Amino acid sequence: MSLHHELMDYKVLRDLRTGLDVMSQDGKKLGTVDGFEGHYIKVKVTFGRDYWLKADFVTGETDDQVTFGFDRKDLGAYKVQNPSLADPLAEQQDAIISDQEQIEQRARMERELEEQREQIKRAG
Repeated sequence: MSLHHELMDYKVLRDLRTGLDVMSQDGKKLGTVDGFEGHYIKVKVTFGRDYWLKADFVTGETDDQVTFGFDRKDLGAYKVQNPSLADPLAEQQDAIISDQEQIEQRARMERELEEQREQIKRAG
């Protein structure tokens, strides 16, 4: 997760409060904000089971609602029953390999691949 991304998550979570309507991008009400845990927002459903949505998917907010960047019909792909079990490595990914290290690793792999291609051309 990049620093910009972390700051966006922080801003989204800082500005939200319980009781806001949770909306999909196609204008359907999904429930209301009922709490927060890490980068997740708890959604309270009147006649159903509450669930969690990752703050990464917030695309807009107003004084009375927060909007997620997916259609209602796709909700099942985004909702999580338990945020602590949803993605146990998500918070550790930056510690595993940074964006800069990924770029350097890719450049090194591309160089090695090109060297292998040249060796095959010379041999064949």
